[in-house]
Amino acid sequence: MDYKSLTISIAVTIAVAILANHVVSTRGFSGQKETEQMAEVKTINKHATTKTIKTTFGDIFDCVDIHRQPTLLHPLLKNHKIEMRPGSALHRNLKNSSFSTESSSSTNVAKLVGLGKGCPKGTVPIRRTVGKENMIRSFDYNKFGKNLSIDFPIKESGGTGYDYAGIVLRPESGKLIKGAAANLIIYQPKVKDHQFSGAIIEVSNGMPGNAGAIHLGWMVDPLYFGDGQPRLFAAWAQASNGKISGCYNMDCPGFVQVNRYATFGSTFSHVSVINGPQYGTHMSLTVEPSGNWWVNIRNVGIGYFANEFFTGLRAGADWTLWGGTVYSPFPSSPPMGSGLEYNGGPFRRTCYMNQVGYVNQDDGHRYSDPNPSSVQVKESRCYLVGKNRYVDDKWRYTFFFGGEGGDFHSCRY
Repeated sequence: MDYKSLTISIAVTIAVAILANHVVSTRGFSGQKETEQMAEVKTINKHATTKTIKTTFGDIFDCVDIHRQPTLLHPLLKNHKIEMRPGSALHRNLKNSSFSTESSSSTNVAKLVGLGKGCPKGTVPIRRTVGKENMIRSFDYNKFGKNLSIDFPIKESGGTGYDYAGIVLRPESGKLIKGAAANLIIYQPKVKDHQFSGAIIEVSNGMPGNAGAIHLGWMVDPLYFGDGQPRLFAAWAQASNGKISGCYNMDCPGFVQVNRYATFGSTFSHVSVINGPQYGTHMSLTVEPSGNWWVNIRNVGIGYFANEFFTGLRAGADWTLWGGTVYSPFPSSPPMGSGLEYNGGPFRRTCYMNQVGYVNQDDGHRYSDPNPSSVQVKESRCYLVGKNRYVDDKWRYTFFFGGEGGDFHSCRY
């Protein structure tokens, strides 16, 4: 294995540890101590809440004083000044480019994820964890998928675990990625408890002993979210001194919520139908000069991953991944995307990403289409990538991905 493949494997291994285990330990907090910390946060937030939103999907979001949100209680953020909006030329250029053709407004984002009129000014939405069972979902994911690691490509390997179908891009040696974006089509694959299926953008670095990764996308995870709806989600991971920290969404400190209309755990109001209407949304991850990685939905800043937690990603990422992701502790894996592979037919049958773009440090804050010579297609088990190329000025760089899943030995390649 060459150095490039090895370093990609390091970051993917860390990211998989987060996705498969839903790790919630952070900077030495674990077990009882973390439970006590989260209980304290809930008590504080009870007094900081000014409004409660209940969505049509049954989710409850508390509108919490932006300066009293859980992340800001972490010692690393004791003197942190909230960055209220992405201000770099990189973010502005994305809004004005053909890499995203969607309307940019917080109210449009609120309609997309069903939070209606959003929270009052000065507050941000935090999805409430309701009941003992949901608390267990957040804390106890180590009982399956433990010590899972992955090394691409794994098409020939069997067993259970994490699978991926998509593309990986790494620019010329030494050039860091400052942003990654795509329009993600949203489906609702049928997933069992202890499984998940979704689509992600990932930025990663593979520095020895300091590897890190951030994921952004949509996911169906019945055990974690409590239902089979596709939801906005993110995950982060950071390796330091042989330990991996990180979590899903806002289950641990790391993400600073800024937008009052949308947040992680929100349910998408529309999903695509095979041979029917196709629904998706533009997502991007962009790094500011401050070193904070912003999450942008339809070109609207939702919040950011604070640079205090990501020493290896402050300057930028070594590579980025776009694609579908699934996990199963069973021999049978769940569907990915629409559940169908791309066979050259109509685009309404298979899940895809289009308007795929990235920025490296020499691009002058301009988004570029991936250079095919720098793109690696990654497939595993029952899932394939198709039509991986630049299409036109509207669709730009596009690829299809997915598969029906099932028993490894019955997969068709």
